[in-house]
Order: sequence, then structure tokens, then C-alpha cells
Amino acid sequence: MANVYVCRIRTDIPAGTLQLTDLRPNSSQYSIYQAPSRGYIDSASKSAYGQSGYLALRVENDTLAALSGTDTVASYNGLAAYLIDNVIANGGVTITVTIANAAAAAFIAQADAGGDLDANAALVTTGGAAAGTTLNTGGSTGSIAEVLAILAGARYNLPSGSTVGGLAAGADLGSFDYMVDDRAYRQLWDSNAFQSSLNQGDLSALKNAAWSYDSTAGAAVVCYSATGTAL
Repeated sequence: MANVYVCRIRTDIPAGTLQLTDLRPNSSQYSIYQAPSRGYIDSASKSAYGQSGYLALRVENDTLAALSGTDTVASYNGLAAYLIDNVIANGGVTITVTIANAAAAAFIAQADAGGDLDANAALVTTGGAAAGTTLNTGGSTGSIAEVLAILAGARYNLPSGSTVGGLAAGADLGSFDYMVDDRAYRQLWDSNAFQSSLNQGDLSALKNAAWSYDSTAGAAVVCYSATGTAL
């Protein structure tokens, strides 16, 4: 089964509020002798892992400061950090801090608008990278799947002092942490239960513009296929 992604798009809903109760296996029905899985799941035995539960927090996106030479000057979490760590501009050199920040904001704006993810629009049209820059060619080591995971709440950390500037191939010095207590990301997959939720269950309600929280109407989430197509 293909992975799918549910991303928070509202900023006014606190943690521990948005919950999916109609996905299967249902983690809330585990016995006291079974620990619910937490974190990224991408194995051949996906059916053994729970899918229901609270949604991870909204995407992180620390703003990158100017590099010191070619090195980061602080530890950063989020999408801009991922992009500068993995994307090489067409022409053979790492994208700049300015491009990474702009492209990350563009990806987030695409999700917030409920549309398909468009890497070219984010990296080139808005970000300002050279035409032909991609996530995964010409030395780039990224993927739309990892961008989606970050948008869906997984934490990506790039340590301080990482050499990410002026390279011909993605540095890939950062790492994902899928088990941070306050983010608790779990990978979802495209099951019959997911499709049922999407069409007439919890997800159907949460992605509807008429859904309301604290008297404010507006969709709470956007859902994506593994290729970045809005569902």
C-alpha cells in the first residue's frame, strides 16, 4: 500500500485536538499489553501497526540565517533546513539560504491552499533557483515523500556547523526524528479505511471548508497521495 499524508493547515488548533478514530488498525483499541506504534513506519508488515490517533503538529520551518562561509550557524528544524541540506541548483551548486527559505514557504503555502505540491513552482518560480532545479536530480538528494513527511509534522533537524554551502551534491547531514514527544508522527497508508475516512469519515469532515473549531470555519487538514497530489 502506498503512503499517504495528512497535513495540518490551520494554526489556531492546539496539540491533542485533532484525532482520527476511524482508521485501521485502531491504536485506541490496543490492550494494556500492546504498546501503540509511534514514529515512521515503512515496512512490509504495515498491517501490524496502528493508524488511528492524534495528528502530528503543524509543519516546522525555522528560518535559516546566513551561513558562516559554507556552514550553518545554528541548529534548524523543518523544511528550509531540509531543502538547503538536499537540493542542488541546476548548474551544480547548493541552493542559497534565501532560496531555501523562499521555497520552503512556497511549499507550505501550496499545502495551506489545499492544492497539489509543485516542486518546480516552489523551487524555481517562487524560490528563485535556476530553471531545471529539482528535488532529486543533478546532485539533489531530496524527495517529494520526505517533503510530504515534514509537511505532515515529522521533524527534520540540521545540526549547527553543518557544511551545506557550495556543494555539487546534497550534503544530507540532517536527520528525521519521527518520535519527538510533542510531534509523534506516524506514517499513514492508503488503505480501505483511509479512503472511507477521506470520503465520508473523520478526514472528510476535517478537510471540509465548513468544518469549524472554536466558532471559526475552515478546513483543518489537507491530504496527499505519495506523489503530492491533493486528495
